[in-house]
Amino acid sequence: RMSEGITDQVSQSLQISSPSLVSKNPRKDWIQAVPQTLQKRNYTLSIETPESARIIWDKHGGMCEDFVSPELEEIIWESFIEDVDEGKMHMLSLRDEKNHGKICGVIFWRDMLGSEMRDWSLTKQEDQRALTKQDAFEGWMKIELVCTDPQYYGKRIGSLLLASALVWALKHHQNHSILHVAGGEANVPATRLYQRFGFVPKSKKDYTQPNDNIHVLEDIGSSLKNMD
Repeated sequence: RMSEGITDQVSQSLQISSPSLVSKNPRKDWIQAVPQTLQKRNYTLSIETPESARIIWDKHGGMCEDFVSPELEEIIWESFIEDVDEGKMHMLSLRDEKNHGKICGVIFWRDMLGSEMRDWSLTKQEDQRALTKQDAFEGWMKIELVCTDPQYYGKRIGSLLLASALVWALKHHQNHSILHVAGGEANVPATRLYQRFGFVPKSKKDYTQPNDNIHVLEDIGSSLKNMD
């Protein structure tokens, strides 16, 4: 069963439970901007279930182009549909209600266990002990896939999806994010999107996984206050 649109719910929840996350600067932040943008454009967000994702996949198939291979996209969809990660993977869809509810983009992300982040880290042992005391390996989420329907290129669909996923993660006590940029620096649109939110590239000296072209966002809360 597909749940209700989440943006207003998430935004209000964050403002109630964590008032310090709402920027006092008159400049708009992402927490404010996403619901306003959705309302203005008549878009809706839905948090999908494996069952609803199966229906979407069977009806529409993949939508990623360029740097994300069809095989990789299918693997991620199937991982969510088959619940390989036992409820730790999440999916949001963005729909254009002016176009009969057409799906204009999707995002997948996964909760990261502290033990998994600790295994990925190449921090020196003595520094790792100090970091562990600060829970440096807890509260992480990994962006698995962001796809925009080519018909909606240039409309900042990726920004809306990424901001919404980060708000959702923050609401669920995750304040750090990691991802792999498919295609690396050659994937200019994705690199610019992630850099706009404060993701910074990391080298192989920092992490053994998930692959080359790793980008990390250390503070989701601060990122959401700084809308670019």
